[in-house]
Amino acid sequence: MARPPKTAHGRDARAVLVADARRLIVGRGYAATSVDAINARAGLSKGTFYHYFKSKSDILDAVVDQITDEGWEGARQA
Repeated sequence: MARPPKTAHGRDARAVLVADARRLIVGRGYAATSVDAINARAGLSKGTFYHYFKSKSDILDAVVDQITDEGWEGARQA
């Protein structure tokens, strides 16, 4: 099985995209966050973005899933 693509700094490209999208969406709002802005912040190409996500709404789903998972993990620990 192939390993996921890494950034120049050795980080998982998908994780970087989700983390940077989350920061931008929380800071600017979804409507004001573009795919180009996410790619610029992540330092990745548009092709890398579309390798992992079909659209901007798909990365929003990944961000929401991440936040939900963190909430459930916090609830489990409580």
